[in-house]
Amino acid sequence: MSPNWQSISAKMCQELRRSALLSTISLTLVLTNLRISEHTQLLQLKRLIKAAAGDSSKSDQKPLDTAFLSTIVCLTALNVLARNGCLQHLQELFSVVSTPEPFDIFSLEPDQLSALATALFQRATKLAPATVRNAMPAPLSITKKQCTAFRNFLQATNTFPLFAKESAIAHAYQLCAQSRRKIALKQVQSSNKEIAAETLISFTQLYTPGWVVETLIENTIPERCQKEFNVIDPACGGGNFLLPAFDHLLQSFTNEGLSEREAVELIADGLLCGVDLDPHAVWITHMALTVRCLRLEAPREIQFKGIQLLSPAEKDNLLGSLDRSYDSQPDHPLGKRYNAVLTNPPYIGRKLLSRELKQLLKTHYAEDSHDISVAFTRRCLELLKDNGRLGLITQSSILYLPSSRPFRETLINSHRPELVIEAGTGIFPLQSGEKIDSVIMVIGQKAEKQKSGNPRDENQKYEIGNQENENCLFINLRAEDDKPLALGRALREPGRFSNAYLRSLSAFRRFPNCQFNYSCPQAALTLFEKLPKLEEFADVRQGLATTNNARFVRFIWEVPKQDLCKIWFPYVKGAGSKRWYSPILNVVNWENDGAEIKTAVSEAYPYLKGKVHWVVKNEKHYFREGLSFSFVNSQNFAARLMPSGCIFDVAASALFPLKINRLTLLAFLNSSYAGKMAHLINPTINFQVGDVKRLPFIPFSEDECDELAKLAAICIEASKTLMSERDFHIALVLDNTNDLPMLENILSKRNSSVEAAFQEHCTSVKENDRLLESTETQIDKFVLSTLETKRILSPGEYDEIEKWLLTASGRARTEPLSEREYAERSLFRLALIPSSQQNKLSAPDIEWLEEALQSTIPKWIEERFAEFQRQQFSAVCIDNSNLLRNFPALSQSRS
Repeated sequence: MSPNWQSISAKMCQELRRSALLSTISLTLVLTNLRISEHTQLLQLKRLIKAAAGDSSKSDQKPLDTAFLSTIVCLTALNVLARNGCLQHLQELFSVVSTPEPFDIFSLEPDQLSALATALFQRATKLAPATVRNAMPAPLSITKKQCTAFRNFLQATNTFPLFAKESAIAHAYQLCAQSRRKIALKQVQSSNKEIAAETLISFTQLYTPGWVVETLIENTIPERCQKEFNVIDPACGGGNFLLPAFDHLLQSFTNEGLSEREAVELIADGLLCGVDLDPHAVWITHMALTVRCLRLEAPREIQFKGIQLLSPAEKDNLLGSLDRSYDSQPDHPLGKRYNAVLTNPPYIGRKLLSRELKQLLKTHYAEDSHDISVAFTRRCLELLKDNGRLGLITQSSILYLPSSRPFRETLINSHRPELVIEAGTGIFPLQSGEKIDSVIMVIGQKAEKQKSGNPRDENQKYEIGNQENENCLFINLRAEDDKPLALGRALREPGRFSNAYLRSLSAFRRFPNCQFNYSCPQAALTLFEKLPKLEEFADVRQGLATTNNARFVRFIWEVPKQDLCKIWFPYVKGAGSKRWYSPILNVVNWENDGAEIKTAVSEAYPYLKGKVHWVVKNEKHYFREGLSFSFVNSQNFAARLMPSGCIFDVAASALFPLKINRLTLLAFLNSSYAGKMAHLINPTINFQVGDVKRLPFIPFSEDECDELAKLAAICIEASKTLMSERDFHIALVLDNTNDLPMLENILSKRNSSVEAAFQEHCTSVKENDRLLESTETQIDKFVLSTLETKRILSPGEYDEIEKWLLTASGRARTEPLSEREYAERSLFRLALIPSSQQNKLSAPDIEWLEEALQSTIPKWIEERFAEFQRQQFSAVCIDNSNLLRNFPALSQSRS
């Protein structure tokens, strides 16, 4: 765990105030540095690399030279020694720099820095195993410019805690290798599914943040270790786990009476182990340990025998640590068993696996071949001794994904998960985007069953590492801005942390696919068991896959009007989290009952032997009235009206009611109850047809159906109005097809000035926002009350479900627009008034509108809309040439 910054800050404040050494402003800056993010610290290291590389543009576009990488790594290592007051140890050992003044890294000249870097490089290389001794070339001679860049870096990071640790050396390597990772990403995502070992190494290179490492180490390595306690990282990279593990073991052994020399020799003789496919990373690990040993009271040359390279010459080298043949080699690190396994396994989903690696996984890890990280986690469990513990950070999908069910069953039956922290996205400071969704886990062997055979009380006092504990502590940090701080609070007092849950693992056997739905009450499982499935009340169907959307799908405004419903037919596609209603913007080429599409399918999949219905699915359901739902939805389950006369695709699979009114079913599907239940069945962003079929449906009475249908109708109308007000550009385009004649309705509201129309627009959006939200709340309460009146649950179970649904809604609500957003959308709506309506604008209107447009519209268009929409706006604006003369800013944005 990270240090208690609040406590440190309080003590520092008292000391500083007492000594009156700093002004209020400087005190604030010092305290701010204590909590500075790891990402911000790493940015300074990135700036050093770019400045030292000289041409920053080139350094981003192609891999950096390994000699330059060696130079940056050595400079980072020298900084670590300097920050810990140990740089003089290196100077004394090698006598490479002679200076009569106190040893100060800031005062060193380029040739002196070069001499120190070379000396450190030679020492690390000498101590590294023979297999990686030549992996890194000697560092380059440091130029004056690079020396200046290094001094600037030292000055900027003087108080940054990251650069006082050897883990900074690994981060320097990762930053230098980022361009290689970008190239590897392109190769992995290419249609050519052949991945070389070097590409695999670069793509999976992702080092773990310090607070995650400390959390795992503190919960896997006890404070007092026996002298045979050993640790391994089977994907060690640059040693992010091994270095803190070394510190913990050293502290424990010296506390038990060993001298520092004896403790280090014991650790280096095979208690600290790590393997990797990357020779550079293994060399980096030895460099970091060399630096760590230089910080000892008596610096020594020592080789760490357990940290080795998995040679590319070995059989099935793409498997790396997954290769079980090492089990027959007792002298190899992977042939032993360990008290603690700590790792960050490689992440590659099945879709990105090479053919060779996919086949190897299928052969050696048949149950886990869908994801290499799951297979790797299973392998790590195999490396544990009795009562050992595995600590890792991996993809959170391992908790929920149906394909990971065999692995979860293994955890429940054969092991003892003790701590599960669902950390969410944004954990890795060097990675952007939301694709890396992380979970932190500590897993041991399954505890022996209690002699009484009774399940343990979930409210009992919990202690991580208790061998008799059958419960697991789950902590959800997804919504936390400061995850390390929140985690510290949750671990200290889990009973007072709202998103901490103590759960018996055996209870997860009742969940679909044994999913670890720890926040779900047991009463939800009762509903799954007692209620009928939705498939009894609605036909759920997957739609058309054209196999080539670029060829067969268009926007409705891209095709001639006379070809609509003759060649090009309305095509319902996914609409994300939009509920109730969404305009149909696409058309598909279905001329002659889709003859061209069917021919393309036959050509693309010859093994189907003409059975195109396997791809062109459920054709007899096309053009029927029903509902559609989003296959891909990052927020939650969402259903919408689907009018007759449409074809639906895979991303907008359809429901056709059998025993229930369409609007009643729509209200049910958009309730928080249905959203939460759908998430229990499939907690990913994908909602499959099979998942929806299994939704536990509430059999409503006739009166209840009528009431829900009325509420759904209100939501539909409110959504339509909001669409016309917020997405005016869509209404304008669709108006040209006579399918959505909203333009006249909108313009008819303008009985006075443009400003008055703008205010009316804002009022309308706010009122309909409130109406939609209040009606959805009524639906939630109505569905919940139905559960109570039908006595499907006991009073206690009902209270559990009510609390669960009301405190964590299964439906993502639309965030209200800000005043600026109202203004931007309204102004653009008014800017597109056709020339036939321009005579309604007075001179003051024009003046007011022009001034507003110049400040908001051009930037808004660029930020908010995709290229195809900007092109469409341009086409519409061309017809409004008279009006555009008054709006130079808008004219410029169009050009």
